[in-house]
Formats: sequence, C-alpha cells, structure tokens
Amino acid sequence: MTKGLLHHRFAAVVCCTISYVCSLVLVSNAQEHESVALEFSVGPHFSFHTGNFMWSPEAEMPCGPYTSGNGVGISIRAYAEFPSLFGFTSLHPLFGVELRGKPGEFTNTEVVPASGGGTNPPVPHTIVHTFAPSMSEVVASIGFDVPLVDNALGGPLSLRPHVAFGSILTGDWRQDVVNEITGESITEVGNLDNTLSQYFLGMAVQHEVEINSSLSLTQNLQYQYALGNVANSSDWQAHSLTFSVGLRGLLSSESTAIPMHNTIPQHEPVPRDTQQFAFEVVEDVSVDSLTQQQIVPEQLRIVPTTGYDTAWIEEGSELTALYSLAIVNAVFFDSASAEVPSAYVTQPRSRNNVVSPLDAHAFVLVDLFATLENNPNARCVLTGATSGVDQEPMFLAQARAERVKTLLVGMGIQPSRIVVKARELPMYPSNGEFPEGRAENRRVDIELLDAPSVRYVSSRTFRTLFVRQTYAFTASSPSQAEHATVRIGSWSDVVSAATKGVLDREIRLQQEQTINIHAEITVNDTITESTTASVDLNSLTAVLVEQDLRHFRPLLRFNYNSSELTAENKELLRQIVKAIPEEVDIVIRGTSDQLGSALRNEQLRNERATNVASFLKTLLPKTVDVRTEVGPGSFSSETPAGRFLNRAIQILVLPR
Repeated sequence: MTKGLLHHRFAAVVCCTISYVCSLVLVSNAQEHESVALEFSVGPHFSFHTGNFMWSPEAEMPCGPYTSGNGVGISIRAYAEFPSLFGFTSLHPLFGVELRGKPGEFTNTEVVPASGGGTNPPVPHTIVHTFAPSMSEVVASIGFDVPLVDNALGGPLSLRPHVAFGSILTGDWRQDVVNEITGESITEVGNLDNTLSQYFLGMAVQHEVEINSSLSLTQNLQYQYALGNVANSSDWQAHSLTFSVGLRGLLSSESTAIPMHNTIPQHEPVPRDTQQFAFEVVEDVSVDSLTQQQIVPEQLRIVPTTGYDTAWIEEGSELTALYSLAIVNAVFFDSASAEVPSAYVTQPRSRNNVVSPLDAHAFVLVDLFATLENNPNARCVLTGATSGVDQEPMFLAQARAERVKTLLVGMGIQPSRIVVKARELPMYPSNGEFPEGRAENRRVDIELLDAPSVRYVSSRTFRTLFVRQTYAFTASSPSQAEHATVRIGSWSDVVSAATKGVLDREIRLQQEQTINIHAEITVNDTITESTTASVDLNSLTAVLVEQDLRHFRPLLRFNYNSSELTAENKELLRQIVKAIPEEVDIVIRGTSDQLGSALRNEQLRNERATNVASFLKTLLPKTVDVRTEVGPGSFSSETPAGRFLNRAIQILVLPR
C-alpha cells in the first residue's frame, strides 16, 4: 500500500473519530435540554467529474486530455439534528457522516493522421482513451436544517445548507487505449495514491412524511460542489448529486410536566392545633353490574389506616397570573354565523374563582369592556375574518366584527372608540387544510390602542383548607376491586383488592366558619356508600405563607406555526420578572397543538421554550437557573381557544 493512500485512510479514521465524539457531545447536550432527531438513509450517488488533465503519460499512446466524466455509486448516510440547540430556533444544527462509492468514467477520442507508404491511400487512426477511477469516500458534514413549509405533499419541507470534508478510503483506476482501426488496445491499472482531501459546499432539499408521532419517512436530494482537486497535480474535480430515502426518528428528553392543577404541599403539617375526625364505612353493598359481567354482591370496607384524618389551614399572599386579553384576544364563531356563541359572557360580572385560562376566555368581552372603561383614551380595533374556505362570504367577516361592537356598545362603550375591519383570513391564520384550522379562522381579533399594558401578574390574599384522608380498602373478589373507587370531592383513587393510600384535597375558602368534607365509595360508576365529616375552621391554627408561588403558572401564547416572541409577550415577561423573588429557579415548558406534523410540533415546542429562556436570561440575575422542557399542550383540543392555549409556554417558578 502506498504512503499516500495510508495517509488518506488515516485522515478518514480521524474524520470518523471526530464525527463520533461530536455526536456523543451533541447528543448528550441535547438530551439534557430538549431533543435530538436521528436519521439514516441510503440511495444512489452520482459523481460528475470535470477538469482538464492527462493520466499515465507512460502509456504507449497519448492519454487525454480528459475533461468530463460521470459514474454512479451507493451512498449510506447518518445524520443527527438538534432542534433549538445553542439557542438557534429557525436554524437546526445538523451533523452527518456519509460513506459513498465514487466511480467515474472519462472518454477522449483522438484522430491520428495516417502515415504515408503502401499502395492504398493512408487511413487516419481513431484512438479512444478511457479512464475509469473507482473510489470509496467518507464525508463528514456540518450544517443547518431550515424549515420552509410545514405541509407540502403530506409533510414538512426544509433546506439543508452545509459544508463537508471528505477523505478517500480506497481508490484505484483503469485506463484503456483502443485503436478502433487496428483493434489494438493497451490496458493499465493502478492505485490512486496521490489523492487529496476534499472540501465541499452543499445544499440539500428534504421532504418528510410522518409514519407515527416519532418516526418519519425522508426523501433527500443533495448537491455538493467540490472546492479542490481529487488528485495531486491534476486539474480534476468531482462534484456529487445524491438522492436518498430513509427514516428519521425523534428522541425527546425525559422531562417532568408542569402540573396544570393545584397541588397539595409536600411537607407534613404540624400535628398540634389541627382537628382530627374519624371516618369509617363498613356496609354490605349490593352492586348491579353495568357491564356484561355479573358481579356478585360483596363487602366494601374503608377504614382509616391511622384512625384519624388531618386538616389544616394556610393563608397569606400569593402571586397569580390574570388570564384575560393578554392570552387569547379573539372571539370565535360558528360556521356561517355572526352570532357570538352563548359560551361567552356578554354582560359585566365578576369572574371569582376562575383560575383556568381556558375558562377565563369566556370573559374576554367583559375584560375588554373593563379595560376600555378604565382607560378613557383607549380604543380598540375589531377585525372580523372568515375561514377562508367553506364558501363563507366577506360580509360575514364584517358582520362578526359589527356584532362584537354592538355588544360592547350595549355595555356602555362609545361607538367612536371602536374601529371595525374585515378580512378574508386573519392576520395570523391557522392552517385551513384542517377543519380545526378553519374553525380558528372564523373569529374576530381584538387589538387595543392607546391603552397601558394589560396587567398580567398580581398579588392577592388567599386562605386554603388542606384535608388529608388515609384509607384502607379490602374486597372479597378481584371482580369487585376492578370497579371500585375511593373519592373525596373531585380527588379520587382507583383501588385494588388490598390497597392503602392517602387522598389530599385543597379547598379555597371565602368566609366559611365550617365546611363539610364528603367521601364516597363508587362501584361501576354508581355511588354505593358515602359519608360526610364536618370541619370546624375556627378550631384550626392557620400557617402564614408569604408570596406563595405554588399556583403561579403564567402562560404565554404564540401564533400558529410560530415561535416568535411578540412585543406583547416580552412585556408580559418583564412583568413576571419584576414580580418574582430573586432566590428562585425557573422551568419553561414549551407546548404545541396536535395539528400537522408531529416533528414540526416538537420543533415548535423547543423553539418557543428556548426563545423565552433566552429573553428571560437577559432580565434575570445570573444566579437564577433557567431551564427548558417540552410536552404536549394540556388544554382540550376540542375548542379553538383550547388549541390557541396549547401553542404556548408555561413558566414554573421554583423557590430554593
């Protein structure tokens, strides 16, 4: 083996080693943060050779010059893509390794004038030179995946600009010189021992078709332009075109979802100054089966494992997010209708105890009225829109906006402070290819003008009763246990034949002096036994809590298929930073709806969380740890408002 070929094999080994180490580092980094997509593909590799060179000048006849040639080999590729790594959002870092065959065949035809002599007229000689190199090459590439279209022919379409370094693993050549007149031929063979390392500028177009939520079929067309010569002292370049088909899998990091409901404190209450009450149900219960299976009457038994339940009170101040116009600033309409749906509150009234942003959306018109009433110089713009399809006429968009204006005027807002517009589609439309997207486009968007920033973060007092119920459950047969549930209010456990457990309930208090705690046994969705225990609130000593953060779950919404931080979102983030204490850590959870490609939705979750984290880091002290995680949206996808709220981030503030 020649020294030159050994050199390039060594370079190839170094290239693969660097690829492997970088992949480990990047995958590790991605797993700590969000996700990594791995891709494997195979397909034909077309080599296009250009240049102007002579080969094997020792041949008996001239060999060349060779100017062009081509060949077809096989390409095997592996890629790793890192959505939102290093803070990139619309550019996804991409790292790949490719092993490919790189054959070619050059042909040069030369006419040699005939020499004199003989009785017949001299005949020119036609000499055909054929040069056929055959190489295998390993190529490492670094680039970006740039999403272009979310849904093109059933899946996302993206561009992949990149740079690449290649090194020849093996190489040999064959050269034939044939005299077509005499039939004489000369064949030479040898090793390509003077090859050079290759550098490429590349561009690829990738299309994906989803197979399931984490796997896609890929089609990739890639062109690479060679920046240097293949061999030393030869004007010879080898450009490439590759078409490959493969599979792309998305690996998400394990993350703990931010709880979307109120949770009981994890610490144990101080036992003194608490009320304890007994709870026991021991009855023979006859149960009628609600399924095809007949259940034999058995005995259900619940007895406290400790003999008593525990209750205590916490009170003080807490931070809360005010879910109003800052979240979903729109009114959604039914198909072919300009009537505001009955789910919306159209008369000013209090919305006490409304803590869910989805429930708060019903008060969007009341919130708009309150903002305009409290800010006499403020105005609003109502822009009605149609679905864009479904044969909805433009006058329907105008009628929807006019209907919202009529309701606001009826509440007491001067008509001159309300501007009405109409569009075929909203300014930021949803995907009309889906029925859910068309339903979201049937709306009136609300824009406030000359109004101060909407207040989003508030501090309020609270008083909460915590109840802890321990229980034991025994059943005489497995069939009975399969259909049994222990419940305290809306908090429940599905129990088995022999189960011990704890049920906690959290109850917000107003001015009550006593409160009843209801417990029940349910079999086959039918309440079979129940009991009620009364708690005297005045007998409990309250624990004082200052600036409680357990229920502070601010949410910021993004437009469809977007991860861009709007000016409104940045203002809301500033309010959050101003309100929270410094001795905290922050988790930002990116979410999305379920429409379109699962891979694109995963990218959006990562981008949204990363963008918010990057902005918050510019506002927070460096001592605050900000990390991100991703997951599906927690709101119902059955309504437009629920899908809007799923295109969001939610912030969890963790005291140290």
